[in-house]
Amino acid sequence: MCNVSDYWEEVATEEGKEIGKEIGERQKIISLVVKKLQKDKSVAEIADDLEEKEEVIAPIYEAALSMKPDYDVEKIYELLEKNKKLA
Repeated sequence: MCNVSDYWEEVATEEGKEIGKEIGERQKIISLVVKKLQKDKSVAEIADDLEEKEEVIAPIYEAALSMKPDYDVEKIYELLEKNKKLA
């Protein structure tokens, strides 16, 4: 017989893994955008290079640009998340 608390602990663990994976993927994209930005590439060029839509890249680009020259991927991610909640 399965204990209810064990079940919910397993569900929470799986959700935590998914959230962690999602954050990691977003931070990877941010990191790639920063590298392209440091090479003076435009939003359109970066979107093309990363095979993403400009609408996805533009907010990352703007957030990263606002932190120039100290590009901190985690801080850029936090800024994007904060702006998303304010919108």
